[in-house]
Amino acid sequence: MKEIREKDINAIFQHFLDAGRVENDPMKQGAVQNYLAYALRDRPPNPAFLKKLQEFIESDEASKFERKMALGALSFAATKETVGLLIHEALNLKDKELRESAVACVRDVGDIVSGTLEKDDFTPKLTAVWFATNDPKIMLSSAESLGRIGSASGVEVLLAAALAPDGQDDVRREKAAYGLLKVNQPSAVPPLAAALEKNPPGSQANTVAFRTLNQIGDKTASAAVVKWLQAADSSAVEQAASWGHVRTTAQAEAAQAALDPKVPFRSEEVRRALRAGLNAHRAGIIISGP
Repeated sequence: MKEIREKDINAIFQHFLDAGRVENDPMKQGAVQNYLAYALRDRPPNPAFLKKLQEFIESDEASKFERKMALGALSFAATKETVGLLIHEALNLKDKELRESAVACVRDVGDIVSGTLEKDDFTPKLTAVWFATNDPKIMLSSAESLGRIGSASGVEVLLAAALAPDGQDDVRREKAAYGLLKVNQPSAVPPLAAALEKNPPGSQANTVAFRTLNQIGDKTASAAVVKWLQAADSSAVEQAASWGHVRTTAQAEAAQAALDPKVPFRSEEVRRALRAGLNAHRAGIIISGP
């Protein structure tokens, strides 16, 4: 099997087809699908082969099973070129079942590239899909990928849509809100911190930003929350108390450090609420919050 992986990409693709059509070996075909994805990912872009793969996916001559596996290889490869083709198929495939498979593969891209140095390369393509489509399933898939990738520009797009007024685009707002539930990368902190600081405590924008930063829960997100609490007035006491019910070590350390009297707070009520929340957490008492 190892020798297959080292072959030309067209040869690997032929082995993929033969494993299913000639050898009737689905396990081998799955393994060769992985080799195909590695070749797409690790070798220089091959426009001619991508064109061939596009024609294969769009042709009725191949089985749906094989075409779905080809879509999966594009997703797993997760390069700008393969994701571009995957998005094209999600938007344009005529067969509903295959189109939905492509949509699911677009969603999976977020998991594959989140945390990588190249993740910002994918956000423009996914953002373009987000704005171009009115299909709720594609909206959801692209929103989830944008959330999982967590680049600042992608999170800004989701925030803007999630905070749109009622009745403006309710479906898109709902999908964007779901995408924000998938955010867990520190790269998302800057737009969230800005939304937290610019909007009054308890407002929709402030609450969404607060929840998402709490969801990230790392040192950077915790520092952003503490900075906001330091500058907030007494209207932030509820959020301070709920944030004291920490989820991560980084949150616990940031909350404890903020209780130092040397740390300036605009409102001591906020600091006291934070202390009460932290003490309640240690005592096993749950404090609900926004």
